[in-house]
Amino acid sequence: MQRISYNIGEIFDSAAKEIKDRAGKNIFTKCAAGKKSSYIFYLYPASFYNPGMTTFYTDLDVRIFEAPGKFKRSLKISFQTYGELFENSKKNISNHYKELIRKLILENRENTPNFKIDGSFCEVIE
Repeated sequence: MQRISYNIGEIFDSAAKEIKDRAGKNIFTKCAAGKKSSYIFYLYPASFYNPGMTTFYTDLDVRIFEAPGKFKRSLKISFQTYGELFENSKKNISNHYKELIRKLILENRENTPNFKIDGSFCEVIE
């Protein structure tokens, strides 16, 4: 099973902790030195709310790295919902992140690499 490290803030953290594999283990973990993972995802989220259309958009630009610190590829994943954002904005943002994580997992389904990358590499790419 793949283990993936990432680098982003609090709302993404709570959304990522809810995504589990079939064994109930977290697939995504916060990037940190000493943690080994199959990949490191460097994430650039961007959200926009259009009040006239009551549409909430979130794009996630992703750079994927694998051992030994080799750039694998980049991709962009998008998601949108309709409705008022201001009533439950944190929940809506979290739900967008969860959906983007699910899409990212599906997009990156491949054989798990033989080598693990150390989370200390996150400091290099920031």
